[in-house]
Amino acid sequence: MKSNILGSLLVLMVLVTSASITSAQTADNKSWSTAGTTGTADKVDLNKIVYSNGVVSFPETTGTQLTSKRRLALPLQTVQAVVRYNVTAVDGLLFPSGRLCMVTRFRDDGDRARVLLRLMQLNLESGNLTNLLTFDSNSFSPQANFQANSVSTDRVAFDFSHNAYYVEATLTKQQPLNSTIGGGKPALAVVLLTRCIQF
Repeated sequence: MKSNILGSLLVLMVLVTSASITSAQTADNKSWSTAGTTGTADKVDLNKIVYSNGVVSFPETTGTQLTSKRRLALPLQTVQAVVRYNVTAVDGLLFPSGRLCMVTRFRDDGDRARVLLRLMQLNLESGNLTNLLTFDSNSFSPQANFQANSVSTDRVAFDFSHNAYYVEATLTKQQPLNSTIGGGKPALAVVLLTRCIQF
């Protein structure tokens, strides 16, 4: 009899513990995220960028990269493209305390590339536009391949009844005038807005 009661209590404890863990995981999994290919580019920038395998970037160029000496000798031009991502109301953004993190998978291969993300709030009544959080790839060490990094701010009191929210991504590259060879290779793969998790 005692063993049956102990067994029943043990099963009940496992079920309660499992339910609380599942609940916590579910809340964390309801964060807002997007792939680079889901954004809407400005009309003037549509011909500048490519969407491929979840990533938005400038077209890759074939040919030999310029040597350092030749790169320094050529005048540079700056090319930019703006892509916007609509932020929708999800439970993972509506937390009572803590910090909001913007986690990004991006490529910035050096001083000729930059990925700038801004979380924007547009108010319905006033039309005021507010920058809530900024991610700048120049704040991190450049890498030839993709990397993931994050920035954070105090909790944002999202109010989807009175505001629209979006992430504005600006990809910038510098390249030799009249040539795409030797230019930067900025790219955006993923943006995640979530409650910062303490490890």
